[in-house]
Amino acid sequence: MKLKTLFFATILILMAFVMIVPTQPVHASPIPQQTIPWCGTTSEVQNYGFSMPLQQPHWTVNGESYVSQSAIDEVDALYDSLNNDNIANTMILFIDRNEVSNGSGCAGHFFFYMQLGNVDGPRMANGMAIIFIVTKTEGQITDVKVNYSVGGNLSALQPVDLMEMDIMAKDALARTGSLEEAYLTVMRYFEQYARSKYEPYYPPTQTPQPAGNAQPTVPTVNHLSFWDTLCLSVICFVGFLFFLWICSKLGLFSGTGHSSTTTNWSPTVGTHNNSRPTSSSRPHQSNSRPSSPPSRGGGGNKSGPTRVG
Repeated sequence: MKLKTLFFATILILMAFVMIVPTQPVHASPIPQQTIPWCGTTSEVQNYGFSMPLQQPHWTVNGESYVSQSAIDEVDALYDSLNNDNIANTMILFIDRNEVSNGSGCAGHFFFYMQLGNVDGPRMANGMAIIFIVTKTEGQITDVKVNYSVGGNLSALQPVDLMEMDIMAKDALARTGSLEEAYLTVMRYFEQYARSKYEPYYPPTQTPQPAGNAQPTVPTVNHLSFWDTLCLSVICFVGFLFFLWICSKLGLFSGTGHSSTTTNWSPTVGTHNNSRPTSSSRPHQSNSRPSSPPSRGGGGNKSGPTRVG
């Protein structure tokens, strides 16, 4: 009897101890965090969810995560010229599929945020945004989708032709398995297509700018000043001879007297230095500026796009 009582008492004590003492939770394997789609959402998000600077070192934003630097540099050279010719102020964005809720809306918000397009002049509102939405499966790129957003002053760019960019990108990725090849194919196509619709335009106060870091050409020397100087020298010389002739006629260079000794007086010809002495010379100042990385971005137009796709 005593043993049974002791046994049940022990059981009750153990149960009470288990209920009182907190147990540690079992650690299960971590569940991968899901990326919340934010780009293109209809909710009011500050700056549409973007936080990058408006001025970028390249026309392609976030491209380093997907393509090589040489490909980005090639696109920079093409689109420096396209921008300097006032044809299209174009920015490109690479973004993961899991971050995009709506492709067309994402392109439009990127356009708005970067303030693409000139703010005035005949080529105002010439902004263009192109985004590459990349899908990865187990770390491998399996799909790409291209969306765009175009400014109101690029009405010659037809939607059916702009939608070709998405078809070209998918085809290039399927053929080569290379996202870089898809990127370059689309970028080369749009640059040629935009040039086929618009000629370069330079305002009266603007001259064509060299692309990239190229230095401007040195203007040719104007030879008109040399002939002006020559003519002025001849006129001064003839005037000086005329002055001497007048002086000789007036007898200014001949002396007369009644003494037995006649002294011929003649002026002493010398040189007169009109230059002022200087205590110090001003050092030569170079007009060249230290080289700095180029800045690429929107032209400040806040009106936004008129078409997305």
